[in-house]
Amino acid sequence: MFCRSKGKRIRYKRVSYKRPANRIERHKGGMILRKEIKTYIEAELRFYHQTKKDLEEAKDDIRDAGVSEDNMGIRGSSISNVVESKSLRLITNKRIKKLEETIRSIDIVIGELDEHKYKLVELKYWTRPKLLSDMGIAKELNIDRATLYRWIDGILIAIAIELGLVEEPSLRQSCDI
Repeated sequence: MFCRSKGKRIRYKRVSYKRPANRIERHKGGMILRKEIKTYIEAELRFYHQTKKDLEEAKDDIRDAGVSEDNMGIRGSSISNVVESKSLRLITNKRIKKLEETIRSIDIVIGELDEHKYKLVELKYWTRPKLLSDMGIAKELNIDRATLYRWIDGILIAIAIELGLVEEPSLRQSCDI
């Protein structure tokens, strides 16, 4: 396309941009998660132990709650209706499902880590107060800072795949966990 402006010919280039469908951006041959997904997964890792406590509290709240007067279930004794009602609420509660899915996904990935990468997760996300910077964690693990970031990205991608935030399961082999 050409445009005439003050007697000069200017050539415009048509540029098209498509966002990757699988929510992972490819950069210089490698992969990185979108910033929003990375932030979400890091927050889930950081509050992993609190999430476990919240799950138990939510289950206890349902177990300890009284019977609702909605007469759901089959006819029978009131005891079976109470048990049935509580069981049904435990199974169908959306918050409990989400917490269980998050914990299960993190447990699967953490279970696959070697001891150095597990130590990385402990130092970076689970140690309170945070005493070491990323450079300090790298020195503690006797690795380079670039290796530290590559390990972190691999762990986060693996968790994203387990949570279903990334559609391409074939990426699991290349995420370096």
